[in-house]
Amino acid sequence: MTIAAGVFCIDGIAVAADTKESYGDTHTYVEKLLIVSTDLCKGAIVGSGDGYLLDYIAPQIIALASVSSSSVKFEAALSDLMAEIYNSSSVKSYPIESTADLYTQFLVAVKCRDDSEVTLLVINSTLVTRAHNFGTVIGCGPLRQVGEEFGEVAPFAIERAKEAALCIVYEAKRRYSDVGGTTRITTISNDGVLKQYREGIVEKESLLDRVRRMTNLITVSVLDSTFSANHFNTIVKNTGSTLRDYHREAQKIDREAGMVDKKWFKRMARKGHRQFFKKQGAIKKTTTQLT
Repeated sequence: MTIAAGVFCIDGIAVAADTKESYGDTHTYVEKLLIVSTDLCKGAIVGSGDGYLLDYIAPQIIALASVSSSSVKFEAALSDLMAEIYNSSSVKSYPIESTADLYTQFLVAVKCRDDSEVTLLVINSTLVTRAHNFGTVIGCGPLRQVGEEFGEVAPFAIERAKEAALCIVYEAKRRYSDVGGTTRITTISNDGVLKQYREGIVEKESLLDRVRRMTNLITVSVLDSTFSANHFNTIVKNTGSTLRDYHREAQKIDREAGMVDKKWFKRMARKGHRQFFKKQGAIKKTTTQLT
């Protein structure tokens, strides 16, 4: 089982997914959230279904998105592509026990060059539709309502949409053993800026464990009519103080994650420079030997 969530906001879309993948009766951990980044299109694609089928289909979707300058044209071409794939001899001859084994789902978020906003498409095998809910979930049907509920509180900023998407995946990982691994998040803004988030997610999921327990406490306290007003007010006051501490902890996590990201980019830059000069040295040495 895969969980993937797409959350709309006024600034763009956040897409999140787990990393636990099924290949027949076995499981492994893979990067399900695939990225498209060309001059024509910025996008994020994640699929749910048999791992081998996803590995076969996903690159074809990526290739199509990479050369698409309009979401309308991309949607039409994508519908044709999925029908072509499922009518191909490769898929028809794929060993299955029932036709349900061929069922796949994809969540595709794209910001094409000619569009003013990010588009979120949902693929159910050969059916391609546009998502309209603030929160959309694939792969984990029972959490569709959870996705919609979190989506409704996240339309005002892309940062809030990102955190809502994290909460949806967290809920799936907490409830279902087939969902797991680390959570990956990508945001695409309406101005075409694509960002990937990796650092700080595990720490925030740990924080969500404590927030959930606090939420359970306050919910039961609200319903318990035997509490006196003073007792209930004390609970509310303590809860507010604890939640403020949690919020400060979340801010710290984000600050430290930003520092890690900067260090990672600096390391990659230094590594790139070293490889460049090493390559230049090898070329110079080879040229000298030839002459």
